Amino acid sequence: MFFEEIPGNKSIKEELIFSVKNNRIAHAQIFSGNRGCAKLALAIAYSRYINCQDPSEKDSCSKCSSCIKYNTLCHPDLHFIFPVIKTSSSSELISDKFADKWREFVLKNSYASLNQWENQFETVKKTNEHAFIYTEELIQIHKKVVLKNFEAKFRVFLIWIPEKMALKTSNRFLKLLEEPPEGTIFLLVSENPNQLLPTISSRLQKIKVSDFNIDDAILFCKNKNLKHETIKQIARNTDFDFGKMIQL
Repeated sequence: MFFEEIPGNKSIKEELIFSVKNNRIAHAQIFSGNRGCAKLALAIAYSRYINCQDPSEKDSCSKCSSCIKYNTLCHPDLHFIFPVIKTSSSSELISDKFADKWREFVLKNSYASLNQWENQFETVKKTNEHAFIYTEELIQIHKKVVLKNFEAKFRVFLIWIPEKMALKTSNRFLKLLEEPPEGTIFLLVSENPNQLLPTISSRLQKIKVSDFNIDDAILFCKNKNLKHETIKQIARNTDFDFGKMIQL
């Protein structure tokens, strides 16, 4: 995911690029916005830009070893944390156990919702369970942050839908934010940031991501061989939720 691939939110892109160029990267940030907006896409593009070895004034280079690894979201210093559901084959409730499924899901649709992610699990269809971020996840993060970064200047933990942390998990995460490890950045991506603990929220640099509009939808679908009126109809029918638009 590159900045240039994401429609709209020009001022946010400029702000993010400025922070990298001027060494003003906050160690804990939250991208928040409505379902189907560019919050996850922007967070991924930003994390790519942070560790790009030859960034331009507007985007990552796409050619360095870091960018090549980001193409498949397999950079060793990029860690995804997301809600999971226990399955018959999972002994631990941690994101790493579902990493391949997650990468495939995000690469296919980086605007998708939690509900769309939950539907990737067969158990949901049978039991109507919901996904959460469990305490085991924070134990795993603590194990990772004590290690040296593999190759990048910054290790990035991208936490998707952090409001799905249980209280005990949130308290463990708060301790990490109180004593941030050197060379580590936490990027949170949230639909309901008001559900986070106030003590966590107060430690985050906040980035409010705007909803898409008609012009964004037309630009996004420019290579889809669709008439403008069709694009407009789909956009309005989905309330400009690009996750739903891609699914349709």
